[in-house]
Amino acid sequence: MTPINTPQRGLALLLTLITVSAIITITLSMVSLTMQQLQLSVDARDSERAFHAASGGLECAQFLRNNEADAFITYSSGAGPTLRCMEEVDNSPVVTDISPSGGGGGNITRFSYEIEPTLAGRSACIEMDINIMNAAANSDMTHNFGGRVGTVDCAQSSVCTVALSRGYNRSCSASTGTYEILRELNAIF
Repeated sequence: MTPINTPQRGLALLLTLITVSAIITITLSMVSLTMQQLQLSVDARDSERAFHAASGGLECAQFLRNNEADAFITYSSGAGPTLRCMEEVDNSPVVTDISPSGGGGGNITRFSYEIEPTLAGRSACIEMDINIMNAAANSDMTHNFGGRVGTVDCAQSSVCTVALSRGYNRSCSASTGTYEILRELNAIF
């Protein structure tokens, strides 16, 4: 007997190739979605770490300012007040005198601190600037800190504080990288 030639010859192979191609496409799509979700989860975790570092830094700045008020107000030269926070110590802040940008008498002194606490088992970096505005007895003082803080007015004979805290999802000694996340908070008191 001779085989019958029908137009369905090779159809099984074609259907198998189409089915395998569809399965591979669906699998690759699922792998891609899973990888994207994983990256979003990592970014969210690192963002939370940076935010909590900034929030903790702001709390430390307020605590230090409240407990060392005299040391900040009467500062003239040398080392500024020592920061002890989150089991970390910075006893050599960078101290900078700033000229008021908006006029008025008085002076602004910036105390910059850096600590590296462990948050959720990983190092984080916190940079804090505590700006002490000491207005003169005879005039108000204004300074534009820029960014989200903007212009701050300090009434005559007042001492005003502007604290900025930057939290990072990495250690202070680590080089900046593609996945570095920064969160900044500020307070005026």
